[in-house]
Amino acid sequence: MDTKLLAAGGRLAALPSLDRDTSAPQSIAAPLYADLIVSLPQTALDALMPEAPPAQVQENFSPGSLSLELRLSVTPRALFDTVGDAKQNITWEQPHGLKDASIGGTHGSDSNVAIGAEATTRNLLVRAREAGLSEAEVQRLELILRNGGHTATDTRLVADLLDTANAARGLRTFMELDPLRKQHPDRITPRMVEELSMGVGRARAGSSEGSEGVLSQATAITAAKALIEMRPADFREIEARVMYAGLQFQLQPIDRDTQCALILKAVAARRDELRNYDAVDVFVGARSKACREIAAFAGAMYGRDAQTLAQLTSGVDVDGDGIDEAIQRDPNASAQAVQQMARAEVDPIYAWNLHFGVVPELPAGDGTVVDAMNGARSPSTGAAYQHHTVGDSDAERGAALDQIEKLIISGVDVPIAVSNGGESRALLITDVRGSGDTRQFLVTDPSTGHTEWRPANEITSGGEALTDYWS
Repeated sequence: MDTKLLAAGGRLAALPSLDRDTSAPQSIAAPLYADLIVSLPQTALDALMPEAPPAQVQENFSPGSLSLELRLSVTPRALFDTVGDAKQNITWEQPHGLKDASIGGTHGSDSNVAIGAEATTRNLLVRAREAGLSEAEVQRLELILRNGGHTATDTRLVADLLDTANAARGLRTFMELDPLRKQHPDRITPRMVEELSMGVGRARAGSSEGSEGVLSQATAITAAKALIEMRPADFREIEARVMYAGLQFQLQPIDRDTQCALILKAVAARRDELRNYDAVDVFVGARSKACREIAAFAGAMYGRDAQTLAQLTSGVDVDGDGIDEAIQRDPNASAQAVQQMARAEVDPIYAWNLHFGVVPELPAGDGTVVDAMNGARSPSTGAAYQHHTVGDSDAERGAALDQIEKLIISGVDVPIAVSNGGESRALLITDVRGSGDTRQFLVTDPSTGHTEWRPANEITSGGEALTDYWS
């Protein structure tokens, strides 16, 4: 793979897009023990693969020029099959693991050996059921894997999603992206499908509070639709930012997966701005203001690790460092703080600016929590919040919590009001884990800046009981 990065004044310029058709199956020299390899557990497959050698980087400076050319080359992996007395040297054409190569497809044109595509598909479907997909969802996934036209890349991606913290959510996102990529293959490319799905599946931070993905299912689909609708110049810019995310520039490391997901999350938050443009903009090939803002954000992320990025692009406390870092306001302004949190969870650039003091402070609270929330708009839906009053009985509160759970799983963060018999205050729920009586909800309290997992019964019948929620 050859790439060229141009740097001027310390900033990355727009980069050319690459042909990333990865639908062709990976090929290897036919091993002597293919059937044995397929039969091994997936963890064992990966254990057999040696670490990939580092990319070789050549730097070429032109006298009198500010251009820096980075030429990256990937050295093929080698594996020795040492089963029995024979020793076979197997060379892989691309640096994928044994598990990846065994998923779907066939070997090179000179080989008739197939590596367990049918067995692999069945195994993936069993694991998908175990991850929480319904039978109808599993059947839909099976149709995509068998007839979707991207067998090799899809099976590899599904296997990767099943290894994430949010496997079911990531798989549902992948399936919902399938019709969009069929209709718009030039925009929803295999690379975009992977980044959007994995952005939902991967945990955004290495703490229990950060187990949710950078993207929600709803946000990922909104981002995909924005990619389809935006002007060509904007798409080329965003595509390049995603393609080259994570490359080291001026020796500043960055977590590639987190950066990609945050770029696409910022795209989703600006869907309206990106799709509303004049014909003259297309004619002159101009990038929109929203696109330029996203590009600047992508550059600003360089030099920060995944945990730091997760915290700087969130309104709640997700990094698990023991310091309460969620948006914190006076208890009388809890509704205003919750509105800021909710917007920061949807728009990473807003959250970034909020942490660096760029966003102006909201006015102090005036009136009740219900009054303040009823006058706000949901950043998740773009419409005015819909108010739901919760009854006093445990059954009514439990039913309300069931509805809140559905909203959270779909990617909509839910403001709630709680009361101990006196004044109400607002909290924000952003995630849910478990089922039935074991459910726990991730709740952030703006009066303390603290984010924690709370059992369902603590929300319905604890010291502060649920009285209202907004969707």
